[in-house]
Amino acid sequence: MLTAHPSLPGIFATDDQMALGAMEAVEAPEARGKITIIGFEATKEAANAIGEGELTGRAAQNSFDIGRQEGRSPN
Repeated sequence: MLTAHPSLPGIFATDDQMALGAMEAVEAPEARGKITIIGFEATKEAANAIGEGELTGRAAQNSFDIGRQEGRSPN
């Protein structure tokens, strides 16, 4: 996909493991820093990659609170 779309501005991964995989796919020096990569779920590995400047960012959610707010949790 990166070869077919050399001007790809970013990648949004639906979980951090996919974001870390995308990060590995974008190892070419000319691509580093040019492609924004965002993960989802906030794993420790993704936090470390952000701290090292390899991953751009991540989104997190709290499934328990989402369920509670929707009235689906017994608590």
